[in-house]
Amino acid sequence: MADAALLRVDGLSAGYAETPIIVDVSFGLARGSITTVIGGNGAGKSTLLRAIYGLNRQFGGDIRLDGRSLRGHDPAMRLAAGIGLVPQGRCNFPRLSVRENLELGAHSLPLRRVPAAIDRVVALFPMLGRKSRTMAGNLSGGEQQILETAMVLEAEPKLLLLDEPSLGLSPLMLGEVFATIRTMRDAGVTVMMVEQNVRGAMAVSDTVIVMELGTKTLEGPPAEIGNDPRIKAAYLGA
Repeated sequence: MADAALLRVDGLSAGYAETPIIVDVSFGLARGSITTVIGGNGAGKSTLLRAIYGLNRQFGGDIRLDGRSLRGHDPAMRLAAGIGLVPQGRCNFPRLSVRENLELGAHSLPLRRVPAAIDRVVALFPMLGRKSRTMAGNLSGGEQQILETAMVLEAEPKLLLLDEPSLGLSPLMLGEVFATIRTMRDAGVTVMMVEQNVRGAMAVSDTVIVMELGTKTLEGPPAEIGNDPRIKAAYLGA
């Protein structure tokens, strides 16, 4: 029987140089779900995403995608296997047009597949078509986040990792970016994101994971996590 989880992380310890930042972390991601990771600065949230994508050192444990271990797989191999990462901060080419950014985003695809890949993400996010000739640096923060996400989606990942997608955005753009995340989930992409805007993230998530000092301390549905007195006090202003 097929595993109901797209991704399974078992006893993962990972970090940089000789020091693990996250220790003995385990969870599963249901297919077609949105999972948000919350926690204070230094909790290991971004390190966790980077470990899943193969960007740091894995000290122990295992990461399995569709039941297959990713141990020894570099980021290019993990992208080919179906994992995409949109890192924190702006990561487009600001002096190139939206269309040119999308062409660059499809670099891992055979040339014959590039036009269809661009058409697919433009259909998902029509703004990219309307502003295809606009320089990426002239887009709003929210529009740039959508562009960067679309560039990763061109490779048709099964799992999309988002690191602080709402960072630095205006309240108006926050809603647009969270709506974009729902759109991706509805299109069949499993999403895992690190997010400081806890209320906004919980509103679109199926599962919330809480990280503290490199370990997972809580996991559950947003309603359950949001009612925990510790979470209310630390993240929800209660």
